[in-house]
Amino acid sequence: MHNEAESLAELIDRVRSTLDSACMTWELLPVDDASTDGSFAVMQIAAAADRRVRPLSHAVRKGQTGCFATGFRAARGDIVVTMDADLQLYPEDIPLLLEPFASGAEVVNAV
Repeated sequence: MHNEAESLAELIDRVRSTLDSACMTWELLPVDDASTDGSFAVMQIAAAADRRVRPLSHAVRKGQTGCFATGFRAARGDIVVTMDADLQLYPEDIPLLLEPFASGAEVVNAV
């Protein structure tokens, strides 16, 4: 995320609601890419309220690829779903992405 403070509360609520409704064990690893709008502080507040939220941060911008690399290194689970923090991708679609794994898929991509 980079300067996404305004959308983060909704993002967290929608991820939590979607994955809790699906009875999934999950963690949210928002990677702050040197935001200047307080995005990381918003995520730290969310982390204090829900330990499944584990914010990470970059001191200097590394772009989307750098953020993905940071998240991949920190992830504890077997399946990783990447998404931007601006809500152009719907957290409610995460369960749809996970369905193919039950049939043995190793990678799932959505367009």
